[in-house]
Amino acid sequence: METATCLESAGAVVLAATSDGPYLAVLHRRQPEEWRLPKGKLKRGESHRQAAQREVSEELGVEVPLGERLGETQYCYTQRGMQFRKKVVFYLASLPAPVDLTPEERGFDEARWV
Repeated sequence: METATCLESAGAVVLAATSDGPYLAVLHRRQPEEWRLPKGKLKRGESHRQAAQREVSEELGVEVPLGERLGETQYCYTQRGMQFRKKVVFYLASLPAPVDLTPEERGFDEARWV
């Protein structure tokens, strides 16, 4: 197996306030089947914050200001015989109330508040 390639992504924990408490925006991916937070790879010259802002807009179809950096996670995975190490930086994003979410058609079939 080849040496691990290091990838960097950024995303956000998008919350909306309600009288019942906070709701979290999540996306459903078809392949592989999973529920996840909006996130994606950094483009050339892009900061983690810029990538997180872009990914939330692209994947959820909403513009929401990013707040503080929450932290990061790192993990490894194998795809097509290649090893990858991935670092994902997450930011907090808050809305005063839930809004309609429009999942990015490429890769996602649903976005919802949970």
